[in-house]
Amino acid sequence: NTKLHKPLNMKKILFLLFYVLISQAAFAQDDALEYDIEPAGIGQKGMSLVKVSIYVKKPKQATTALLKKAAVHGIIFRGLSESGTTGYAKQRPLVSSPAAAQQYGDYFETFFQDNGKYISYANMVGSTTQAVKVNKKYRVSATINVSTDEIRRALRDAGVIKGMTDGF
Repeated sequence: NTKLHKPLNMKKILFLLFYVLISQAAFAQDDALEYDIEPAGIGQKGMSLVKVSIYVKKPKQATTALLKKAAVHGIIFRGLSESGTTGYAKQRPLVSSPAAAQQYGDYFETFFQDNGKYISYANMVGSTTQAVKVNKKYRVSATINVSTDEIRRALRDAGVIKGMTDGF
């Protein structure tokens, strides 16, 4: 007497597929970098002095590399708003097109991988960070000096953005 296994019906397959997709989406959200960026004063020519704040579950998760990643990411994709307190003018993002961000996704994935190229374009100003508990997370802030002109040059060399001398 041998029993044959019943094939999975379509409802079970769809439920399993739905469960896997939802689980992946939940894990992907945990890995997303949540941050704020604002001007922190007037930097040297070609540099942007920024205050970056990242949101983490535990203050120990706020590494120098993660703070630098948020600062460089902010300069590339968000830019900086005007600040009356620092006298800093608005700075547009280096990559303002969501299409470009998607088109060059492989480039940015490599650029922002752990200890990737991004890390060489940012330096901490001082060694202190400030951590404040906000709801269930910690907001960890630091001042970072970002080499905006060097990032722009690297993005131009990679073909991600066009230079001023390129045709319109």
